[in-house]
Amino acid sequence: MFEIGGKQIPANLAELIDPRRTALLLWDMENAIAPNAFNYPTILPNLKMLAAAARAAGVPVFYSVQTAFDLLKEEAAVWVRVRMKRAKFSHPAKLLEERADPRGREIVAELKPQTQDRVFQKRRPDGFVGTDFDLMCAATASEPS
Repeated sequence: MFEIGGKQIPANLAELIDPRRTALLLWDMENAIAPNAFNYPTILPNLKMLAAAARAAGVPVFYSVQTAFDLLKEEAAVWVRVRMKRAKFSHPAKLLEERADPRGREIVAELKPQTQDRVFQKRRPDGFVGTDFDLMCAATASEPS
């Protein structure tokens, strides 16, 4: 391990993937998203094996769940338009119909989170800093080993 400016920098793969400093993030593996990926049938068994190996090694497993802000109370107009475009809807009322069926936000059955896994809400497609995931990582880092 190298040290510079009070920071420790991993020097090899074993240090880089040390379970005390590593987590596995399974991103967008919900019913409404994952099965639409071109490589879903190929990647699914690999992700199952990877998650099992991570748990066996003591590496925490995190799952993201895309959860939009409330369309009527919280969402900014620009994001309503973005969501309409992505869903190929011509009117925002169609977005309300999507919200009525929560099955799309469930993790695919083959990758169902285990008791020790953590699931967090992801409000934007690409957000990390200041998100629920960011808070969970900070809390995990402070838990006793």
